[in-house]
Amino acid sequence: MYYKNYKIFPTEILLFKQEENEFDLDVPSMIQDIEEEIQQQRHIDNGAVPVQSYSILWKDDIEWCGKQNESWKNLQQSFIRCCEVYCEVCWGLSPEKFAILHTNSWFYKTDSSLWKENPHNHFPATLSGIFYLKLNGGDKTVFYDPRNVSNQLKEWVFIPETQENYWCIFPSHAQHSSMGTQTDLPRYVIAADAWLQI
Repeated sequence: MYYKNYKIFPTEILLFKQEENEFDLDVPSMIQDIEEEIQQQRHIDNGAVPVQSYSILWKDDIEWCGKQNESWKNLQQSFIRCCEVYCEVCWGLSPEKFAILHTNSWFYKTDSSLWKENPHNHFPATLSGIFYLKLNGGDKTVFYDPRNVSNQLKEWVFIPETQENYWCIFPSHAQHSSMGTQTDLPRYVIAADAWLQI
């Protein structure tokens, strides 16, 4: 599994490339599932992003448009594997030193109507991830140094070079946001959290 390690601020971010022969993902069908779910009007309307789903993607007990699509289960296994590698590489934990107790996931669909997202984190989860399903040439993720309260100074932010079919894995307490995009083409990303026992 190819990854790139960014040692930033007092933490680390790993970018993982989703190899075709590791976990089979049918991206067009996954986007179709997202669009069908949106048409059913079962997404969150919180004013913060154009479209955000509930945490439904990996839940067997919830009916949603992608439930029968194996690509979502494969994506979950990919996320779990990335978290395992993060624990070993960044925290020096061998597999017997931790257990992944629970994961959940949701989707975002954005376009030029989202220019800037407020910084936020995913605490109390342990590790979080962003999977860049379809970028269409726009948007990046910004990470903020917690020692800079205002989050305004450029030297206190970090923007990894994300690409489609990459996981970005980071500690859930890390403040981050979307930069927004100036293209009218839709951007699809998957967010995920993992709770670990260490």
